[in-house]
Amino acid sequence: MSPNDDNTRVILTAIAVDLPGIVDDILGAIERAGATIETTSVASLDTAVSVTLLLHVPRSGTTPLRAALVGLTVERDIKFHVDDMP
Repeated sequence: MSPNDDNTRVILTAIAVDLPGIVDDILGAIERAGATIETTSVASLDTAVSVTLLLHVPRSGTTPLRAALVGLTVERDIKFHVDDMP
């Protein structure tokens, strides 16, 4: 998907213990929030994983995305950071 008047781009960074299924859980939350992925970078850092994604979210805001990520913060101890694309 390319940027248009109906979407805005944000950068999502996630850091977590590298456990099976962790990246799939993150991607599932993004999909449920109605966001789409433009670019992805995943790095394994010893026992941790870092995931950085460039996302398209509805212009209405990141509230649905942030809400979808809250459960993973609690259940999987994933730290998220969401910023507008500079």
